[in-house]
Amino acid sequence: KIIKTAASVPHFAILRKNPNPPTTMSSVYMPIESGLPAYFLPMLDDKDRNDLYSKAIQETISAFKVEQGRAPRVLDLGCGTGMLSVFALRHGAEHVTALDLNRNMVTLASRTLACCGFPRSSYKVVCGTIKDAKTRTRTAFHPEQPFDILVSEILGTLATSENLYEHTQAVVPHMNKFSNVQGGVYVVPRKVTVTAGLYKFDGLFSGSSEVHPIKQAFDGVLPLMDGNDVILMSSQNLSFPLHLMEPKLLGAEPTVIREDSFRVEEGKNSWVQKELCGGFKNITADSVTLTGECYLVLEWTATLSEQTVLKNTVGQYQQFDIRNSHARHAQWGFLFGRVGDPDVQLHLDSVMVKASGWDKGVPRIEVKKIAANPANPNKRARLEDE
Repeated sequence: KIIKTAASVPHFAILRKNPNPPTTMSSVYMPIESGLPAYFLPMLDDKDRNDLYSKAIQETISAFKVEQGRAPRVLDLGCGTGMLSVFALRHGAEHVTALDLNRNMVTLASRTLACCGFPRSSYKVVCGTIKDAKTRTRTAFHPEQPFDILVSEILGTLATSENLYEHTQAVVPHMNKFSNVQGGVYVVPRKVTVTAGLYKFDGLFSGSSEVHPIKQAFDGVLPLMDGNDVILMSSQNLSFPLHLMEPKLLGAEPTVIREDSFRVEEGKNSWVQKELCGGFKNITADSVTLTGECYLVLEWTATLSEQTVLKNTVGQYQQFDIRNSHARHAQWGFLFGRVGDPDVQLHLDSVMVKASGWDKGVPRIEVKKIAANPANPNKRARLEDE
């Protein structure tokens, strides 16, 4: 029997500039409750992602058995079709609870686990979400036993754009805490890091002998703003594979603008606070000349375990074969925005970036271009202190 599901649900709405961007985390991304999102098949076809998650879950379960002397009970939060649950059971979990708000995904996860031949007593598939202990709604799930390990892949175009930190926060009170473990809990991933880098794409307009139509299209969807604000768009939404456009990183390595660590705060039933970029940070270690189109690209890494890191970076895409790079871009891609005027050449002492707001895990981005000024060498230092 085939279940027909909606296959046209977009993974990430096109992001447009909010004229009144929030200054605090004002809203949280909520997953759809039915249907098969368009990004899901490419995600399942991402061999690198799948292999890294399998490796990290195996390492985490093995460490748990050595350090705690028994097999763990695992929660797969946002289980989708059940791939991480399969990894956990294959690598020695005593029991797995697969939890998802999407009823069609729950059906598919149940089928997946049954097809793999696991004993029915070794897993439970639940349609719902973990809420505060006092919340009683149709979708609220209240675990009967605490979990030993949390695994989740609530990652988006940004590692933060599906609010992994906020959704997993609700699980912390339902997890066993261990004094002999760094961070107090076993969790995959352990940390996600968002970075901002300045790129030039030499092949951006090389797909046609007539460049003006595509340049006009870019002006329409990615206008160069007056002032410091940068409009962000999703390369995945635009089906525009930046990693194939001859990317060149300008200046320094991408700069960290946010880091979420999934460690329990001492004496509390919550994660440690997110580390947010509070002010303007320099993303070019040395002076730089901006000639033509230049773009700010937001990338991320997820530290899945001590030895395993998943990367959604331009450089990582270039190391993949065609199939894996397509799968990665079709599920995630990058948020990017224009910062260089094609008709102006700028000699800059530095380029500064500020990330704030983080509405639904997506920041408001501001960029300052500091013109080279040998007579005023302290100008950069003053701006970095803002």
